[in-house]
Amino acid sequence: YVTILSVISIGIMQMMLGVQTSNITVLSHADNYAKAELALRRVQVKLGSSDEVQIESLNTTPSDNACLRLKSYQQYERIGYRFDGRNQFLRTSDTSANRFPIDGAKPRTISAWVRVDPDQSGRGTVVMWGSGQKGQFGLDIEMVQRSGQMVAEPVLNFNCASMRPQQVKNLRDGDWHHIAVTFLPSGRGEATPNTTKMYVDGVASPLTFIDCLARPGRVISTVRSSLFIGRDSGDRQSGFKGLVSDLRIWQRALDATEIRELSGREPAADQNIAGLQVKLALDTYTAGTITNTGSWSAGGTAKLFNARAVSPVTRTLADSVTYHSFCFLDVDNDKLFEVWESNASKALPALPLGTVTQLNAQGWQSRSADIFVPGQDGFFKMIGNQAETVIANFAIGKGILNRPDRQQKTESKPLATTRAKKRLEFCAAVSAPNLESKECKLESAFIAIDGYLPGVHGELDMQHVAWINLGRIKTAANLPNMPRHVRATWYSDAGVMKFNSRVPLEARLWKRVIGQVLYRPTGLSSDKTITFRFGVGGLPFFEGNTYHMHEFVSTSPPLTFDNATAAAAAPTGKLCGMRPYLAAITSEAEQEHLEDTMMVSRRGVWQSGWIGAIVKQGQTFEWITPPQTAAPRFWQGNGATGVPYDAVTGQLLASGNVSFFEFDQRPGVSGHRKRVLMQDRNGAPTKRFSYTNWSGGTDNDSCDSRSGVSTMQRAQRCEPLLTANGTAVAIHGHQGRDGTWVGMPRSAATCDATQNHSICGYYREFDSIGLPAGLLLGQKL
Repeated sequence: YVTILSVISIGIMQMMLGVQTSNITVLSHADNYAKAELALRRVQVKLGSSDEVQIESLNTTPSDNACLRLKSYQQYERIGYRFDGRNQFLRTSDTSANRFPIDGAKPRTISAWVRVDPDQSGRGTVVMWGSGQKGQFGLDIEMVQRSGQMVAEPVLNFNCASMRPQQVKNLRDGDWHHIAVTFLPSGRGEATPNTTKMYVDGVASPLTFIDCLARPGRVISTVRSSLFIGRDSGDRQSGFKGLVSDLRIWQRALDATEIRELSGREPAADQNIAGLQVKLALDTYTAGTITNTGSWSAGGTAKLFNARAVSPVTRTLADSVTYHSFCFLDVDNDKLFEVWESNASKALPALPLGTVTQLNAQGWQSRSADIFVPGQDGFFKMIGNQAETVIANFAIGKGILNRPDRQQKTESKPLATTRAKKRLEFCAAVSAPNLESKECKLESAFIAIDGYLPGVHGELDMQHVAWINLGRIKTAANLPNMPRHVRATWYSDAGVMKFNSRVPLEARLWKRVIGQVLYRPTGLSSDKTITFRFGVGGLPFFEGNTYHMHEFVSTSPPLTFDNATAAAAAPTGKLCGMRPYLAAITSEAEQEHLEDTMMVSRRGVWQSGWIGAIVKQGQTFEWITPPQTAAPRFWQGNGATGVPYDAVTGQLLASGNVSFFEFDQRPGVSGHRKRVLMQDRNGAPTKRFSYTNWSGGTDNDSCDSRSGVSTMQRAQRCEPLLTANGTAVAIHGHQGRDGTWVGMPRSAATCDATQNHSICGYYREFDSIGLPAGLLLGQKL
């Protein structure tokens, strides 16, 4: 009896234990599933408010896809100096007592924020000092071709020797970037990857030393000199085109943590003043001086040269990136993982992970139980490029009651979320421009973004239209509230929106369609203030209180210069009351405007044609048409030995005070003519020349006055070539569409597309001087 009861009791106990174990197992699974859902719900919510998503691995072999990086963009204001890429630069005093004291092999750090314009040409100097081979020290931005694409790379320049990043970091994206270089030599001043470092946006970029053939060796010794910002002291082709902000130079080498604080705009960076010689915020401007709050007493005596009396201060909106990160981490190495979260860490946890306390100190917090194992492809994956397509590829692997760990759930968990769409903002003109014309009707209207830079500025758009993409151009028909034959075209390279109609329309209709246009930011760093040009009848160019419009008139057979002059000024050629004449291109801004005008014309290409300049007696090129008749002279001589007139005084300059250099307006493109630009040899900040944009050399021929090519050779190949009185100057539609000027012997007009000198019409210009009251065809907002 006792034995039977014992057996029964054992059986009952086993049954009870089995039921309890089963219940514990079920409850454990349910609890683990609930913990997983809660942890991933946090991920889901944060995904919904992110702007960009990245998946990264901690163990790369094989990839574990353990971390989900959520980027969010906020904007802050960054102010800096704009440099024009030509010959505009800052220079400190050049007296011997005021020269920059970081010389020889002294340690140093350069820190600067830069925003490179996409059309930077060649090499642009951000900051430099010193002289001679390996006696300079400076930071350059150089345009180079990589895999068929032009990229902007930071380069540490010692004059003939340099150190360059081993991996391409393209700064040609229209965004602000922080660049820092440090030099901490040992011995005689060797520049090696150990002594010389570069950081881009806080990340170290390994460098390769490029030696001088004339003076081999890695030893550099910086010579004392003025401090130059925006251009190299001895190379007038090295102008930086873009913005520079918050330039700092220390007489010590900062460490990686200090560099990260600078790039992250951390408050600790502003307390780092030990050894700080130069601190230029570059956010205010007073002619003749800048404010240096570093310890170098002579640093506040800098002058801005060749600024054209325009303040260089530019206010921009810059993107500030914040990270929110989730990682699956196995802190106790039991092959089971937890979900960890950080809302501030700019770096992923480093391996080995360390302790929980150490992870907490790095800004990481555990958000789940120790229950996860990776799926077949790691923990996270994406099936598209949007936040909504993220999948958590986990399984629950917690063992039960001392049994071996086993996978209890194998399917992936989609993190579907209704993501809050961000950065779809756009701007519209609150009040339409006051464009009026009761006298006439016109066939076109234009809106242009002033100073447009592709990749920096956004684009113009219209709602409720169906755009058709044709390469870099978009077109649309059936525009809202407009006649059906009106079409819109957006030229993404020029930043111009054009509207055209088969029949002329009244100005009120053009105002209606202009009022429907939106400006859509790109989401990258942008100028805070953007100016738009509006025009009816033509794309307007503004000079003071007047505006001009240009067009090309093709003629067959081609006209000579004198006949083209008469045809351009014919009363029948008036544009709604605007007086016409042969176009006179007197500034580089007008030249660039004309290029935009040609690109948005019916043909969309440069045309070779006459402009209003001719050779008079005494070998003087001279404008002959309004409004330049008050001071017609701008140049004397030919393209190799001539000199310009001062644009303010009208006096001819001495040849010893002037030098001219080639400017490659299309870096990386072969076969086009380069431009030749003028500058004062002594860098006088108030000196202004009339425009002298002659055709320069090609890839093989140089017209640079410092090139070493003889004057006789330059005179034979550098336009304009002076062959006889009566020779006129034409704008030449070269194969590279440079649109530079060439001399036409005795006003020849051949209209042969295979010839370099071939005239097929004339450029006509209209100006607003003397327009009737109430007639307004161009406006800026």
